Amino acid sequence: MIRRAPLRRTGRLKAISKRRRASQKFTKSDPVYQAVDRRSGGRCEVVLDGIRCAKRQSDRHHLRPGGAGRNSLEGHTPHVVLAVCRNHHDLAHARRLAIVANGDGMFACRLADFS
Repeated sequence: MIRRAPLRRTGRLKAISKRRRASQKFTKSDPVYQAVDRRSGGRCEVVLDGIRCAKRQSDRHHLRPGGAGRNSLEGHTPHVVLAVCRNHHDLAHARRLAIVANGDGMFACRLADFS
């Protein structure tokens, strides 16, 4: 179907909820996230075969799941939070990228082998 005129918006765009806005403020001021951002330099921290990913950081990945203490001291420290690009974050959540913390602020990463 070919349209001759642009689509028209039928209503207003949805406003950002107060909860989401508060969450965004929290992540900007969180000292753990600030330390991770300083450590990464704004780049993805995934290193595969000795080569660091050249993409820009878009997300932060917790090595421990949220139920295992995201707000507790052991689950939300710079030693278990990794700055990653969107592609590597998706791979990590799909369990195709294995990430292990070495304990010194460095991480060992490898792609899952399904063969």
